[in-house]
Amino acid sequence: MLRRRLAISAATLAFGGVACSSSAPTASPATVSSSCAYVAPIPNAPAVVSDYGELPTGMTVQAYAEAQGLAYLDTFVGTYLRGGVPLYTGTLSASDNQSVLGEDCVADGSATECKNGSITEGPAIASLVIGQGVATLSVHSLSDHSYVVLTQSTDAAGVTNVGIVLPDTSEGGNTGTCKGCVPSFSGEPASISFKDLVSTGDVAVNPGQGNVDGGVTDANAGAPLSTHASLSLSRATACALTFDDLIELNALNGLATNNNGFASTNAASTFAQQGNDMVAVVQSSVYSYTANEGCTTSYTIELYVNLTNLADYGVRNFQTFTPDAGGGYYYGMVCAGS
Repeated sequence: MLRRRLAISAATLAFGGVACSSSAPTASPATVSSSCAYVAPIPNAPAVVSDYGELPTGMTVQAYAEAQGLAYLDTFVGTYLRGGVPLYTGTLSASDNQSVLGEDCVADGSATECKNGSITEGPAIASLVIGQGVATLSVHSLSDHSYVVLTQSTDAAGVTNVGIVLPDTSEGGNTGTCKGCVPSFSGEPASISFKDLVSTGDVAVNPGQGNVDGGVTDANAGAPLSTHASLSLSRATACALTFDDLIELNALNGLATNNNGFASTNAASTFAQQGNDMVAVVQSSVYSYTANEGCTTSYTIELYVNLTNLADYGVRNFQTFTPDAGGGYYYGMVCAGS
């Protein structure tokens, strides 16, 4: 994936280097109906290229950059178009009482007061991923740009683990459980509905933090966290997808914002519109060996998705450039020609 050593710019970057023509993934002969929001053929999944920041033997930097870009786009859009991940649409409402955790939440690296989360009833899109005995339903509010994750395990029949309400820019968080509250996700059901779900869990709070609404510390039983939710979902086809839907489904699948690969951004701020395309201008680098000497090649590349034909996506405008020695993080020396 392209999440390592990347930086994003909403505008075209004015770096020198060698440019190339655009590259799109190989397409399969799949067909779709005339009412579909995208035009066949649907691209095949790209070949897997390891992303450890080191150039594979025999591969050019351009080929590496294009492979990583196509891998990201396949996760972002391709797998949904090919039906690799079941999709659902419908409505969602949810709320939680995170404030019972007091100041045990973290923002910008420091403790901060926890706020209750909520999603007003409205349109939602969801994806269902099943594997290794675990089924995960991620439900995203299209209006509030927040989401709730529900998981079920074959090891705990009838029990659903329910996450707190989180904005698209956040991940993780505490969870609670409920039993018999949600239909089974097994078999990728045609519809999933429940009303007035309540999940509960006791969450330990760090000692010494101020707590509100009855919050307690590690020395006690735990803060009584709960999530309430109602939803009604039906299976949907990829033909109904829009780019805004993809942004919600990939809320946490953005690209890192610097060459360290630590800071990241969500998908909504990754892409900017250029004509009829949504484009992410990605800056990255790759390490390689020449005559037993290691060096780094820095490059930029554009990832694009056509707004009116989601099956028209790919990478283009690869360029290498010489990095500013005073900014960012780079491995060792710069490769000749960069």
